[in-house]
Amino acid sequence: MVLLLAFVSLNVPDAGEPQPSVGWRVYRGRLEPRRPLRFGPQLLPDTQWNLTDSLQGVLVVPAGDALVLVADSATGTFSADPLNNLTDLALQAVSMAPSWCRWALVANLSHLSDDLQDALAQLIISPSDERWRDELAFEVAYTSYTVFTRYVFSPQLLEENVKFLYELDDSLDYVQIVDFGDSSTTVYRVVNLDGDTVEYQLPAWAYYWLIVHPQLSDETPRMDYYVYSRWWRDFFAYYAEWGYPLLIEKLKPLKVAFTDVDTHVVLPSDREFSDTMCAVNAIAKWVTEMVPAPASGNRPIQPNVIVMEHNGNCGELQDALAAAGRTGLIPTTSMCTIPEDHVWNEFYLFDRWYPWQVDLGHGSTHVNDSGIAYDRDRGGSSKEVTTVFEWRSGQDGSTRAATYSQACSLYIWVYDSLMNPLEGTR
Repeated sequence: MVLLLAFVSLNVPDAGEPQPSVGWRVYRGRLEPRRPLRFGPQLLPDTQWNLTDSLQGVLVVPAGDALVLVADSATGTFSADPLNNLTDLALQAVSMAPSWCRWALVANLSHLSDDLQDALAQLIISPSDERWRDELAFEVAYTSYTVFTRYVFSPQLLEENVKFLYELDDSLDYVQIVDFGDSSTTVYRVVNLDGDTVEYQLPAWAYYWLIVHPQLSDETPRMDYYVYSRWWRDFFAYYAEWGYPLLIEKLKPLKVAFTDVDTHVVLPSDREFSDTMCAVNAIAKWVTEMVPAPASGNRPIQPNVIVMEHNGNCGELQDALAAAGRTGLIPTTSMCTIPEDHVWNEFYLFDRWYPWQVDLGHGSTHVNDSGIAYDRDRGGSSKEVTTVFEWRSGQDGSTRAATYSQACSLYIWVYDSLMNPLEGTR
């Protein structure tokens, strides 16, 4: 998506004045690449102009598409085709959404059918709780529109996701959602490196992308029979088979979200749940208990199915820990070294990222341990890591190879033959 900020005026010369030596042409199709012009139509310096119409505003230009500005010399007016194609309900939802996500909301909704636009817009217009509007608007704006068109997707799961987010907030003592009107975030009780218990407020971007977003990585958000007809935030917190721990019961007594560390920590698999452990510890311990065996069979990617089948390798453990972390309102993301066939997690607190992994087969838990990438340059035994990237929900994640291996930065500038910089070059 490109945002075009347009300040355009249509001027016509007074009667009897010289006409422009070069006229305007309107292109409705895609132009072939050509050497960029350094100037527009040539006008005589003493030409006098009268303003007849102007067009000002911010308009959405979809990627790969065009925005056409039409100058009608007969009527002396400007017009524009903003290519939004939104229904009346969608436009109402945009007007009620927080200002920081409106243009993303416009761009996402414009790809959808009228019925789907209206169904998603209604969530924003009439949420079950007014506090939820910013989270619902974020979900609609920043979940890929291709997800909304899949047959297993239900718009209702977006509200279920936020409903259980706030319900869990009411039950957990170490975290609180704070509402600022048009945005929200979480505040945690944490222990810093000096051993002091302090409050830490999460940046808003981390709250929305690492806790609220309904998609963890490559799975399709769904709430149908295949995932036992329950949303993962609900399922993880409030359901467990006999003999397995219930996550909400392990989190309710806890007083702190995390005790900060400046070295790597490896927690043994046979540790016991306790009321004095931090939430990061308890969540990882719960995943260890729920997925105790190596992968076998169908290799699911849906978190509900993973914890019900109780087996998995690093991929299943990553998905389970991402869902469990976000269920416990810990900002969690997914890390990948695809060429080296390994994945794990990170969480974000104290304004920094912490590597986080549950080992295979009822194994140990690693916190702040960059060795979990198994890179030889960082003391690992088996791999040379070529790339490490974050798979952040519906958004392109960042590369973080420097955390796990030796790395350098490469910067490339591209110019044309006249030394004008070229943007968007591949």
